Amino acid sequence: LSDATSLRIALKLPNIIFDGIGTAVLFGIAVRFVDRRRALLAAALYAFNPAIVYDSSLWGQNDSITSVSALVAVWCLLCGWRPAAWIALAFAVLNKPPVVVLAPLLLLEPWSAGGERERRQALIQTAFGIAAALVAGYLVAAPFYADKSIAGVYSRMIGWYGVGSSLYPYTSANAFNLYAFFGDFFAPDTQPLLSVPIKYWADAAFIVFGVAICRRYARLGDGRALLAACFLLMLAFFVLLTEMHERYLIYALTFACALA
Repeated sequence: LSDATSLRIALKLPNIIFDGIGTAVLFGIAVRFVDRRRALLAAALYAFNPAIVYDSSLWGQNDSITSVSALVAVWCLLCGWRPAAWIALAFAVLNKPPVVVLAPLLLLEPWSAGGERERRQALIQTAFGIAAALVAGYLVAAPFYADKSIAGVYSRMIGWYGVGSSLYPYTSANAFNLYAFFGDFFAPDTQPLLSVPIKYWADAAFIVFGVAICRRYARLGDGRALLAACFLLMLAFFVLLTEMHERYLIYALTFACALA
């Protein structure tokens, strides 16, 4: 193999492997609610989806690593493996931070446990899971920083996330979100609307919708509601926030396959 071919394989193969994992996990999630035939259809809807194939196999983007890891976190939650769910979500956030918006749902999930004893046990498992996720995050990130202290590693990580979240100060970076319907791509999100930059209006709208989604999930508290809430949060993330690229719709699409 030539160096160029080897590099192409090295860049694309992890994404394709995670697409396979996502297909299996989607089947595992769907079969909890429907028969095997319809669960296979849900898995096929992801495996043969042109958007997934283009994103991973053609473009070589690593969005599926993030979306599938977040899907694994939800699957673990449905199975009652709360510490594993938090570790999977931490891995997803370390790869790409947008799925951190699912963390409130993981925090709310223990409160839906049946009796007082089950709820107390679920809260203990959740606390252990958060601690395990923080440790996992440190272990993954520490080799990349000279300052190995916990405070040093996390302050640098959070700082870089802040830088990364402001690299594209536009309402839409080639994404068909809310702002693309009323304006052009790459319009500055710093332009004012009623004296307030559009970026802040977008942040406020997402927070309002996010709180509404979380409240609805807290009222229902079952597995189907969890999947629906994950889908709606990731869809609201894409539609309402600025600085959005078209590939970020992949996160909502992954959960849509589980709901379909």
